[in-house]
Amino acid sequence: MLTIQSYKFKRFRYRFSREPLRLVSPTSVFQLSIAVILHNNEYARQIYTLFQAGYMKHWVNRSKSHIGDFIILLFDKVEGGNTLKPIVDDFAYQA
Repeated sequence: MLTIQSYKFKRFRYRFSREPLRLVSPTSVFQLSIAVILHNNEYARQIYTLFQAGYMKHWVNRSKSHIGDFIILLFDKVEGGNTLKPIVDDFAYQA
């Protein structure tokens, strides 16, 4: 489902000449965690591809919790990219 959603977001810009905002549920971040726990690396990479493309573009619907951002940024760091930066103010898990 998230792979299809990722494709829709990529097409959105071409169809409407703007970036989609806040369309990914913050709970979808936990699917990334579950995929890692279950050692389903291919699924985890597919989910991460969505976040890698859309995190900095604010595709993820924001919540008041910083834990979702922490999971995305931790996975980015573990994968070796370390390309994403926190987009929340006063990110609680910076260290």
